[in-house]
Amino acid sequence: MSYTRSQQLFCNATYIELTFHYGAQCKGGYPLGSGGIESANKFICHARLNRLGAWWYVANSNHTLALRCAKYNGTFEHVFDRYKQTMLVKFQQKNVKK
Repeated sequence: MSYTRSQQLFCNATYIELTFHYGAQCKGGYPLGSGGIESANKFICHARLNRLGAWWYVANSNHTLALRCAKYNGTFEHVFDRYKQTMLVKFQQKNVKK
């Protein structure tokens, strides 16, 4: 099936509106361009992972980035509490098996 240019544009615009809630994001004052996102990515990710002489395993770098994101978006305490709860459950399960 072939679509006209206007049909393709309408489909793309509808997809963006439904997926990203563009109007609500604008009203909420959230950045919509890539500049702010790229800047935040550079600040959070690159500043930590691209240090001179640093190398990372993917799993470790993902955990590090998750903690940095939590720090900067204000959810660190929640993330850390969830981590402590998970570790407590694992510890309890390990001791029950003995």
